Amino acid sequence: MREPGAPGRPLPTSRGVLTPAEIEMLLRPDLSDMEDLPEEAPPAPQPKPVAEFAPPDAAPSGAGREEAARRISARLSRAMREHCGIAAAFTVQRISPVSLAQGVSAREEPGQAIVCCAGAEGDVAAMLVIGAGLAQIMIETACGGPVPNSQPRELSPIDLALLEGLARPLAPVIGAGMNFSGIETDPLFAASIAAPGAAYEITLSVRAGGADWPARLLVTQSLLPDTAVGEEAAPKADRSARSLTVLMTARVARVEMPLSKLTSLRPGATLLLGVPADQPVELLSGGLDGEVAAEAQIGRKGNRMAVRISRRGPALRALNPAFAG
Repeated sequence: MREPGAPGRPLPTSRGVLTPAEIEMLLRPDLSDMEDLPEEAPPAPQPKPVAEFAPPDAAPSGAGREEAARRISARLSRAMREHCGIAAAFTVQRISPVSLAQGVSAREEPGQAIVCCAGAEGDVAAMLVIGAGLAQIMIETACGGPVPNSQPRELSPIDLALLEGLARPLAPVIGAGMNFSGIETDPLFAASIAAPGAAYEITLSVRAGGADWPARLLVTQSLLPDTAVGEEAAPKADRSARSLTVLMTARVARVEMPLSKLTSLRPGATLLLGVPADQPVELLSGGLDGEVAAEAQIGRKGNRMAVRISRRGPALRALNPAFAG
């Protein structure tokens, strides 16, 4: 091991001595001619419009809300056929603003079933009120019986157990993250467990067994957004791209050595990295195990270390194939 030179002591060479400045230049080339990346100015804050007051009994219009309601009804129709074996066509008739408690307790019908669905926090955020006629069709179909044409009757414990098995797969199609919570027959009790806050009542008509049957779906406002799907997708993606921060790691080389040698290292010791002197530095997206984003030449700019990109790596080419070089 060669004895290191003192900070103010020049090192001997074949042509004489090198000054500390010359040594710094050889180790880290001057990259002062490289252009700085333009700093993107933060977007100017936009004033938020003040929403106009609307009477609580007037349903606000919104294409996104109507589209979301139709999507839910289509998923219910498909789920009834796949999981219940019933060709039940759900059609949206009307959308009205109402709280869950008010909507579920507004009407009581003998033989109806209230399918309660809970969100991720455990609150009952959606209720599917199935009329007595449709409930009997679901029960008889599950038992292999004919389509009932008699007067609705009270649901027995066996009926409720059958409906619970049939209605359980319907919860996820009502909204993302929704789980089946249970079936209730008492509207007042169902109102007591409903989540508070603004909600909507979707009045449905269900075509099944050669007849039309009423049904209602009560959902919180978050499950029925006002904005149409994809209407603001591009601006949101653009904003997130500007504000996204990525961790970049510069890797020169990896060195493996015995632990005994590592413990014997002292200031001035020399380690051979095992790579050519002109080996480019790899810029990794993320930590040391990240994917290679670019290769670069290491140097200095002023009193700071710098790298000049020489080639784009797989990570950057995947983000923008137009710049493959």
